[in-house]
Amino acid sequence: MAQNELFAEDSAASYPFASWFEQNMSEIAGIDEAGRGPLAGPVVAAAVVLTPDVPCLAQLGDSKKLSEKARNDLYDRILSEARAVGVGVVGPKAIDDLNILKATLRAMRQAFEEAEGKGPGNIHGAIVDGNQMVALPDRVVQHTLVKGDAKCPAVMAASIIAKVTRDRMMEELDVQFPQYGFGRHKGYGTKAHLDALQNFGPCEQHRFSFKPVRDAEKNCEAPHPTPTAAQALGETGENLAAKYLQQKGVQLVTRNFRAARGEIDLIGMDDGILCFVEVKTQKSEEFKPTHHQVNRKKQQVIERTAALFLKKNPNFQKVPCRYDIVAVVHGAAQPDIKWHQAAFSNVLLRSS
Repeated sequence: MAQNELFAEDSAASYPFASWFEQNMSEIAGIDEAGRGPLAGPVVAAAVVLTPDVPCLAQLGDSKKLSEKARNDLYDRILSEARAVGVGVVGPKAIDDLNILKATLRAMRQAFEEAEGKGPGNIHGAIVDGNQMVALPDRVVQHTLVKGDAKCPAVMAASIIAKVTRDRMMEELDVQFPQYGFGRHKGYGTKAHLDALQNFGPCEQHRFSFKPVRDAEKNCEAPHPTPTAAQALGETGENLAAKYLQQKGVQLVTRNFRAARGEIDLIGMDDGILCFVEVKTQKSEEFKPTHHQVNRKKQQVIERTAALFLKKNPNFQKVPCRYDIVAVVHGAAQPDIKWHQAAFSNVLLRSS
């Protein structure tokens, strides 16, 4: 994008500050945000000051139309080439306390202040994406520009910084809360996210002032149906198995990990090996032995679910893994617990 093409889509009459920006680019911050609409995670804003000779100027574009790779490449270039870059982050609790508009404007102000603090001097102007002014110092000449992330290069750069920053934050949250799929939908209200909200209820990273989250919270507070005898037996068996493994020195990582169409009852570390544990519980062994009930089809489900766990938790990707079964026979007398290590896929596995 050559300098004489800035604001090329719009006439000077429509945007009389276009020439002002072109003549004073190195003193004007473009400001934009990412994450106003999602149901979870923070809202992130960025402020970027460019100069007419930055090499990345020709590659800038609307962040929503750029590929993920192009955004990531431009993110690095903007950070290294721009005169100043600032980022502001406002989390979900503050969003609930303030409302999303006020939280967004706060993040924008934070971004401007950080950019000014990092730059070589005061920033004298700002172009803000949208139609809302930000509470900036009175000395700052400020203009708003609807769809500025598709029109003004400084706003385009701010949009890229804000979006990439927020996407990476949501990918980190995905590791902490794998059941919601934050890494895929970045907190937006996709069907998969709404289904997860109904299944697991909201977590601390959700925005409780947003209706789908409120509704999911109410559903979780509603009385749950009394578990069936089989469900109660299974839960008792899992509790016994978890306690037994911990007594044997296994450090539990998580319980009831769910992903796609599979679930793993227990995941734990046993002497440096990550164990994916299926718990099978019954009242007696008068029929088929408990651990023999994990047929090949069930094993394949566990293997696929384990692969998804490793994908979502990269800190375990270099750790050797195995598949165990804990058989619990919970009759009238003392429960009988047997731990079958490497019960199937009889080699230690490493994730790719």
